[in-house]
Amino acid sequence: MSSAAEYAHHFSQKNVPFGIASSPARQRPRAATRIGNTVIWLEALHQNGFFSDTEGLPDDAWSHETLNSFASLPKFVQSSVRRELHDAFERHGIDAFPVSATEDIGAVTMHLPVAIGDFADFSCSLEHVKNAGRIIVNDERPPPAFFNFPIGYQGRASSIVVSGTEIERPWGQFRNPQAMGPDAPKNEPSIIFGPSQKMDYELELAAIIGKPLPMRQRLNAVDADEHIFGRSIYAITYDLSNRGFDIEIKPLEHQTEESPNMPNQVKDLHKVDETSFPYIFEQNATVTLKAGDGLVRCNIYRPKSSGPVPVLVTYGPYGKDIPYKDFHPQSFSEVNEEQKSEHSAWETPDPGYWTRNGYAVVRADERGLGQSTGLLDTMSRGTSEAFFDVVEWAADQPWSNGKVGLLGISYYAGSQWRVAARRPKGLAAIVPWEGMSDYYRDRCRHGGILSNSFIKFWWNRQVITNQYGRPGRSARNWGPDTIEGDLEEEELAANRRDQNTDNRDNKFRDDPYYASKEYDMGDIEVPLLSVGNWGGILLHLRGNIEGYLHAGSKLKYLRMVTGRHDLPFYYKEEVEVQRSFLDAFLKGEDRVGWSEPGKVSPVTLVLRKGDAGFNDAEKEKNFPRREEQAWPIARTEYTQFHLTPDLGLTPDAAHESLSDRAKLSYRALGSLDDQKVVQFVTSPFEAETEVTGHVTAHLNVSVTPDPSGPTPSDIDLFVTLRHIGPTGHEIYYTGTAGDPVPLTKGWLRVSLRKINKEHAKHREWLPHRDYTSKDVLPVIQGEVYAVDVEIWPTNVVVEQGGKLVFEVSSGDTQGSGIFKHDDPSDRSPEKLQGTNHIHFGPGYQNYVTLPIIPQK
Repeated sequence: MSSAAEYAHHFSQKNVPFGIASSPARQRPRAATRIGNTVIWLEALHQNGFFSDTEGLPDDAWSHETLNSFASLPKFVQSSVRRELHDAFERHGIDAFPVSATEDIGAVTMHLPVAIGDFADFSCSLEHVKNAGRIIVNDERPPPAFFNFPIGYQGRASSIVVSGTEIERPWGQFRNPQAMGPDAPKNEPSIIFGPSQKMDYELELAAIIGKPLPMRQRLNAVDADEHIFGRSIYAITYDLSNRGFDIEIKPLEHQTEESPNMPNQVKDLHKVDETSFPYIFEQNATVTLKAGDGLVRCNIYRPKSSGPVPVLVTYGPYGKDIPYKDFHPQSFSEVNEEQKSEHSAWETPDPGYWTRNGYAVVRADERGLGQSTGLLDTMSRGTSEAFFDVVEWAADQPWSNGKVGLLGISYYAGSQWRVAARRPKGLAAIVPWEGMSDYYRDRCRHGGILSNSFIKFWWNRQVITNQYGRPGRSARNWGPDTIEGDLEEEELAANRRDQNTDNRDNKFRDDPYYASKEYDMGDIEVPLLSVGNWGGILLHLRGNIEGYLHAGSKLKYLRMVTGRHDLPFYYKEEVEVQRSFLDAFLKGEDRVGWSEPGKVSPVTLVLRKGDAGFNDAEKEKNFPRREEQAWPIARTEYTQFHLTPDLGLTPDAAHESLSDRAKLSYRALGSLDDQKVVQFVTSPFEAETEVTGHVTAHLNVSVTPDPSGPTPSDIDLFVTLRHIGPTGHEIYYTGTAGDPVPLTKGWLRVSLRKINKEHAKHREWLPHRDYTSKDVLPVIQGEVYAVDVEIWPTNVVVEQGGKLVFEVSSGDTQGSGIFKHDDPSDRSPEKLQGTNHIHFGPGYQNYVTLPIIPQK
């Protein structure tokens, strides 16, 4: 191969090419990339230390003669490789790569990059279908269902070859033109066999499918990207098609068809009310999705002023038209009165307040919910793509100043991380308030264990009840009925993906369902204010802190609160923080210095000191605040508290081996109603002690079967840290739903104990696990396994005379609330039943590492 000229590349990681090549110096075909006229050998880069921090990349990734193995990896792995190549070149140019790993393009021979098992040629272009129809059958009308499902032709994989390969014309039967007409010789054969006389030459786009789809598993357009090798990258191909052989094609009878997935006829539902409220109210404005797989309807609340204003956008499933007072009457009754209006809605900014303060509010029904058509597939890649479209739409409206902020709680916070990583035009700042950032680790599978109870509660109460087309919503005071008409139950089922089923059937982060939701927090660039709640120990807490740590934003802030999940967002003092932050980046009115690095402390903590009870907002407001310059706190002293066989918890390691007792045992398969627990307790603290940060536990565990039971093949560890006050009673804190919760919790499925110490996120105070199917390790009955358990971050000030309790159990214990882990298929007796053990003695140290904060 040769290149016409040297040229500069201003490419993103989406456009880094991969190929298979060889050269006289490297005669075996191997993986490479190209920048300008330089070929870079990926195996040589790997040997020189590149990709060492790439999670999930096998050691032999570049040793194959095709890219099939690399193409089958999760999309986030491929993106990470592309990003490292892009960043290295952007910083240092071609000099970033060792000379030993590069060659000039003129010395290289290209090979077919993948071994192709099958291929299909789709007629997706309307112009192409019209032209082909006019040429072949003299009818340019597209066939039935073309606009819903393009025509596909299956072909032979052997017919795909690398550029430069000589092509032989296909041979076949066709009519002999010499034998046609009244004057044709009678002895001339009417049909002859030979090479094709008519060929067409087409330039096309092709996608390489790198991941197979398991049998009986459906794939929608949104998740297809996870299976396509590359990130919105397609190959240029040349299609040589035979048009010379006789085939009989009859035009199909045309008919009018409704979409097989969404039978309702789409209508214009947009209404504008400029007089009834203190703000202009637009209902059911339509945003057309670029993917063409539905549309989004949103409500717009904007000031009656004439000038453009910044916009706050929410996108989610809970119903833009369901009043807060109907969605959760008790919660609404406790909301700050200044944050109530006719259009208040659950977990979203109140239009009355924000329009008074110079903002427009756009509240969108997620695709497939409320009045928005399309497939209901919450927290999916489609969620992020549609949210992206809504953000860019809002930035482009005539009443918008072009700057968009994201503000909301829970779902309306967790979705912010993902869309911000896509960098939509106009996005200027985000405030994810109690919002998970890691779908697998934070929400669905704690330590690999399915957190099914909340998913079921949430899905059945708050999501499926608002599905587009669901009958009877108005009668239940659950917002208006679907204006375009109800759907039958079969139609409703065909237009949704059930999170209960998806999370039960997919177990690992490299399963297509979870892999499709991966993104890189480092791609987030906008200023962010991450607000976490110390009491959110089973859903959002971890995500707010991890999101803050790993976002790529130069201006990012972490703020911690206490209290229920629903109320602190609306406290007067917290709304003032939200507004001052958003004013700085959406209006250019920076009253406190958010936009000046170092002016505002990056971390603001609330310290849980004393016993404020639980679900008592006024008492909790007395907890003191403190600013810090880093998270984790720079002066943290990570201190090991050792478990002892006599149920002690002590910083003195010598106490662990004082007893002759070799192990402590407890039954497997505990539950909230039948708890199986071992508790270790500290001595009373001699002085006030602060614990703030990440907690881990190191345990030596095993399992033995029951005499007549199945042979267990796994161990589920549930651990809890509790606080006992000087009076001897446990101090509870406010949980998500206002329920009493302990300090914090952690989990681990022992078969997923493998730690990736090479990952960029791994720290001694926070072990990193990939949780992929390749990480599964055996658990053999009677064998002892040393494991490190991640426990979610926490804060407490233990007063003099107080104690800490470390609890190990085989199932949920007090404080789990609606976040139980009790799916019968995920926690079956066949794999877990038996007796679990914690081992002590020589070689078996067990300890909890606590982040102790010395006084300044």
